Amino acid sequence: MRCWYLILDKLKIFVSSRTKELHNERVAIKQALAPLGFEVFTFEDDAGARTESAPDVYGKEVRDCDLYVGIFREEHSQATEEEYQIALDASKEILIYLSDYNITQKHDGLNRLLSQMQTKHSIQKFNDVKEFEKYVTRDITNLLVRKFKQLKDGAQLPHTSFGNISLVQQYLTSLTPTNPDPLRDINQVASEIISIWNAMGYQIIKCTFDNTTINFQGEIKEWLRSSKLFIRCVDGEITTEDVNYVKNFLDSNPDHDCFIFSHSRISQSAKELAAQYHNIRLLTQGEFYRSLLIPDKYIERMRNDFEFSEIPRYYVTLDCFKEIITEGESEYVKEDLGDLDTYVDKWFEDRSKKHLSILGEFGSGKTWFSKQYTMRYIQKYIANPHTNRLPIFISLRDYAKSYSIKQLITDLLLNDYGFKLPSFEVFEELNRQGRFMLVFDGFDEMAQKVDYEVVVQNFNELAKVAVSNSKVLLTCRTTHFRYERESRNILGGREKTPSQSLVTNQPGFEIINLEEFSDDKIVELMAKRIGNPDDAKLYWERLKPIYDIPSIAHKPVLIPMLIDVMSQIIESTSIDAASIYRIYTERWISRSHEEGRSYLKTKWLTLYFMKELAWSMIKSQNLKIFWKDIPKFIDEYFKIDSKELDYYAHDLRNNTFLKRDHRGVFEFTHKSMTEFFVAYKFALELGTAKSEYVSDIPSESTQ
Repeated sequence: MRCWYLILDKLKIFVSSRTKELHNERVAIKQALAPLGFEVFTFEDDAGARTESAPDVYGKEVRDCDLYVGIFREEHSQATEEEYQIALDASKEILIYLSDYNITQKHDGLNRLLSQMQTKHSIQKFNDVKEFEKYVTRDITNLLVRKFKQLKDGAQLPHTSFGNISLVQQYLTSLTPTNPDPLRDINQVASEIISIWNAMGYQIIKCTFDNTTINFQGEIKEWLRSSKLFIRCVDGEITTEDVNYVKNFLDSNPDHDCFIFSHSRISQSAKELAAQYHNIRLLTQGEFYRSLLIPDKYIERMRNDFEFSEIPRYYVTLDCFKEIITEGESEYVKEDLGDLDTYVDKWFEDRSKKHLSILGEFGSGKTWFSKQYTMRYIQKYIANPHTNRLPIFISLRDYAKSYSIKQLITDLLLNDYGFKLPSFEVFEELNRQGRFMLVFDGFDEMAQKVDYEVVVQNFNELAKVAVSNSKVLLTCRTTHFRYERESRNILGGREKTPSQSLVTNQPGFEIINLEEFSDDKIVELMAKRIGNPDDAKLYWERLKPIYDIPSIAHKPVLIPMLIDVMSQIIESTSIDAASIYRIYTERWISRSHEEGRSYLKTKWLTLYFMKELAWSMIKSQNLKIFWKDIPKFIDEYFKIDSKELDYYAHDLRNNTFLKRDHRGVFEFTHKSMTEFFVAYKFALELGTAKSEYVSDIPSESTQ
């Protein structure tokens, strides 16, 4: 290959802008592109002293260039407008950039010119010089890729340097090692392998094109040694022709190790030929990525945890729905979506979607769904790692103290799951390539001390992994959010805090809700646990007449408790509903504290909150409380430090027996629950409570 210094035919770029206004950008584009062999013309550096007038000079240079780059901000000049018009009339390739940071007021002439440009070109906005340089390099590389494809397809291009396929190819050779994304349109395997190579911090020395097959040489420098590699990326099936090509390279470069990559296909004859050489390896992308991650320990752990859990025996599919906001944004209409697994499968196949939040009340089956869905896709990955994503299950309760998504992912994959992840940057690149499905379970359990700012910060940190080609699932309690619009704004990435400079607000974010169990699903789950469908139907028929007990059974997590007391119910002529409520509330409060989800120090404090809230509702003859009034209630009854009010309010909403509507109005899951807590309060105060009702309550609190 010829050195750039000897190339006489170069791509010529004319840079047009107000010189003083955008001096730094003009310097940056020249410094970035000139070393790569481009001839970059800026008037102040390259016009020099000439016989011709300035308009004649810039007119000639625009007509002679291959690419016109216009940079604009606030000012306008007749010269820059004329330069653009000459480029347009001469059918030049045109790229337009607009500085969009800290703008005060654009000149009317510039606004008019930009309006004209927008009808013919897409305009790239940028915030600073570094971003501008990145966009220019990317866009020129994209332009060269388009020209290369057109020329390969036999297109006859105008008589410019863009019509010289050898020249276009040489520029791509220089640009793509550090900017491989545009290669996706020529050879996706090469684009992605080079991106991974860069993420690992390795050096690419040379990149060459062999038709649409792309080769590159790299070097891995380690502490005591360095290794030289030759990598061939095949857009299709690896054949013996590819192996022989690499063998010929080895004949003159015996100190290299060689790899040939394809997306998923390697011919048997190629495998047999490569087996004759110790330093030629054939790999699919899936095999290569698996060798980087080594996820075997994680897969084995997930399989064991799943198989020894109750999920394979007792899981019952859930149903889901979506709340659609009406015109005027005043009401929400429920849209039934059917089976949750089926809906998420469809979401998974929709390339426009990247983040799905699944909301449900406490005990509605969010974690069981997350684990079984993860396991289902692990099996798909094992069967075919070439085309299937590796699902990563992330219990956010276990990583509540992580300060960043980088720390969370690094701790989880390296320390907990035993991956051999080279770096977080490699994880980011693999995620960007669509190699993972990330399942975040329990967003509501990320912190005990929770206020609005913490919720927004936590979500926006997690949302950083929801990039193009990613698939991210997140589960959360509905009551983690004070009202429906808040959940939509936060989970849609449209909220920020004073410490965050950007609003996510990305397309591809979706929210759905879990349905409570229907009667049929209750019977199905009971049948699985009891082992006898007929007994399950009998039990359910005996339960249904009990005062409001069926409202408990519509939460999957509570059905085992009902089965535990079923023998007493079947044998009893007068069924004690209060005993069922006692067992129900005691188990739920205990679980909340054992799992560390409650900010309150003891189970008794949680129960005390419930009793007093229930009595306040009954006494006021209003069984509902608006989210804004919860801190007032806490302050009125308990005189808590104002700094802790938000934490207590979150705990009251999230770790008790309340549900909310879309307006942010909370109430107990059923009226009978309110009545139970009031009766509990009076029994304790009158000293008539049975021993099982006071076993966990401090003696002074029963007086």
